Amino acid sequence: MDGLALQSVQTFSFEKIVLKILQVTYCFYPDPVGGVEVYVESLAKQLNKTGTTNIIAAPAKSEEEYEINGLKVKRYVVGKDIQDLGELYGEGDPVSAESFGRILDKEKPNVVHFHALTRGVSLLAIHEAKKRKIQVMFTYHTATVGCPRGTLLRWGQKQCDGQLRLHTCSRCMLHGIGIDFWVAFLIGSLPSFVGKIIRRAGFKGKVWTALRMTELMQSRVKNFRLFIKTVDHFIVMNEWAGQVLQENGCSSKKISLIPHGIPQGLAVNVAQKREDSLDARLRVAFFGRISREKGLHVILEALLLDPALNIQLDVYGVFQGGRESVYAKQILTMAQRDSRVLFCEPVPSGDVRATLSKYDLLAVPSQCLETGPLVVLEAFAAGIPVIGSNLGGVAEKVQDGIDGCLVKQFSSPDAWEKALKQFFQKPELLEQFRSQIRKPTTMEQVAQQTRLRYESILN
Repeated sequence: MDGLALQSVQTFSFEKIVLKILQVTYCFYPDPVGGVEVYVESLAKQLNKTGTTNIIAAPAKSEEEYEINGLKVKRYVVGKDIQDLGELYGEGDPVSAESFGRILDKEKPNVVHFHALTRGVSLLAIHEAKKRKIQVMFTYHTATVGCPRGTLLRWGQKQCDGQLRLHTCSRCMLHGIGIDFWVAFLIGSLPSFVGKIIRRAGFKGKVWTALRMTELMQSRVKNFRLFIKTVDHFIVMNEWAGQVLQENGCSSKKISLIPHGIPQGLAVNVAQKREDSLDARLRVAFFGRISREKGLHVILEALLLDPALNIQLDVYGVFQGGRESVYAKQILTMAQRDSRVLFCEPVPSGDVRATLSKYDLLAVPSQCLETGPLVVLEAFAAGIPVIGSNLGGVAEKVQDGIDGCLVKQFSSPDAWEKALKQFFQKPELLEQFRSQIRKPTTMEQVAQQTRLRYESILN
């Protein structure tokens, strides 16, 4: 990618500058958290070691302040009711932005570092920082930041260039919520004034929402470009995220590439050997949110294709509720039909590596472009290979045929079933992959480079 600045760790030197950073994320402990929140926690702790002061802020049901895992956390209130869908496609929730502003007035940070773009962590919240002349940084963690569908896959199949286009994105979004291709194409071609008429008339419901899509998408396109213009600097973890920003008008000078890192420790551990040499099962682990984008259903469907496949799949899933609840019920129903699938209690982030070391493989069947995911690096630190979708950050981190296996037909259960079966046909693959795992980057290195970015935008 042209012009992405990546400062070498070797050239880093601490300046005697007092930095107070407000790290803003979608949620935080004790809520159920995902990889983004694990990243933010680790980044804040590492930055604190450099002499900076880091405070976590996240939306919640009410305003509160507490300390957890050695970090100060400020929760600001998010409006209970969505007055209009424009809050989801537009600037965000004004109630949460006002509450967020009170945190800024009390804490007076040098930099506000956003890690999400949602109704509660919104463009309005960014405006609150800019009104107070505070520098704003944004780390691009998920495809949902720029992609209304949330996957960055055109029609759910082919990687998109990421450029927001009114009618193209409207059609793809409608298709993504289950509308037939040709119906989605026709509704997504409507002029945006149709949606404005529907909104002013007060019509609500699924059909009316679909008919409003071009109006809603027009707001999304406008506000995403304003978001890019307003943020002072972006951090991306891989090439595709930087390309999405540039496709939508962001200067490469405003983007720094700082790859993801593991929370602690640099050495690659050796995966534990089987305690029972007679146990020929392939032990596979899945870590992540139970959401369609994470693709657990593809693995379960692959197992059902071959009931004789001697696999133990342990699922360390995080259930976050909301729109993902229906999908979670479907997954649990599928899993009940297969005794090879076991749902395990989520483990604390500090225990992920030790848990992974007990397995032969980590499965990452993502059905969207990932910027990480962090669990891939944790698997490599634990000394186990990865079998993952040939998409986004997974494809950038896993070397196919060297330290893991990439499934090109990522949405095909047949392709996944064949990929898993190869480890029985060629049992030497696991040892071969293990021996070629590379040493992952650490969050200490990430924090050093991130601090350089803070100092840069403040200067």
